[in-house]
Amino acid sequence: FTKCGFAGEGAPRHIVATPDLFSPEDVPGTMLESHLRNVFLKHLQSNPRERKVVLCENIGCVQQHRDMIARVLFERLQVPVVWFAPTGLL
Repeated sequence: FTKCGFAGEGAPRHIVATPDLFSPEDVPGTMLESHLRNVFLKHLQSNPRERKVVLCENIGCVQQHRDMIARVLFERLQVPVVWFAPTGLL
């Protein structure tokens, strides 16, 4: 699941079912981009270019997934800042 919301809120605004974003059949980043666009535009009703992003990552997240997420956020959605926070810090 993807939990999303804005800083300062006591709980996530939405909890969205997350498909398999790193499927070998997928063109790299296509499903991830679609999912993130859905989160920003439909659920948060926000322009990603105007939002700094903090991602709470699972301790088992592999570097290739983190790199793909950053690439999609910066290059395709054009977010200004991305910070990967280990779950234990938050």
